[in-house]
Amino acid sequence: MSAVEIRPPMPELTGISWPDPRRGFEQCRLVVDRAAGTANWTGDVACDRPREFRLGDGPGELAGLVRAIYPRSLWDVDLAGRLLLVDGAGKVLARSRLLPQYAFEQMWPFSVLDASGLPVIEERFANTRRVQKAHRGAAPLWPWTAGYWWLMLASFAVAAVVIGLIALVIVLTGWST
Repeated sequence: MSAVEIRPPMPELTGISWPDPRRGFEQCRLVVDRAAGTANWTGDVACDRPREFRLGDGPGELAGLVRAIYPRSLWDVDLAGRLLLVDGAGKVLARSRLLPQYAFEQMWPFSVLDASGLPVIEERFANTRRVQKAHRGAAPLWPWTAGYWWLMLASFAVAAVVIGLIALVIVLTGWST
């Protein structure tokens, strides 16, 4: 049998979380078929559809798995983890849900991931900007979660665009106050 199916165990969650983050965990799996040179991923988010990747080091081909651990946001001192499926350049092809580190360690331990036969590494980052810089697509909301100054810059940029659009509408319509 050349295909290996990895189904992460259900993590033991502490405390109350709303909505329940375990929804979607039962469908999550990674099936790696080394003989066919393919991998199928179904994520742990309830609306994820299965995706197929070719194995290899080229762009868009699954080259390895990264266990990324970093603070969730500027105000959150606890670490969180996310599994990244990356190509040879480090670009994210698919990713798991961001989980608190204790749940992530239970769901995606090295012993489970090593069975895939793909290279598995763990990387720790100081903030979401560094995760995004190392693995494009890992943290798409990084301007709002990377730190105080990035939050201020992103908020200022959004406010400037909104004010500019309002001014443009006023000028184009001839509407004055």
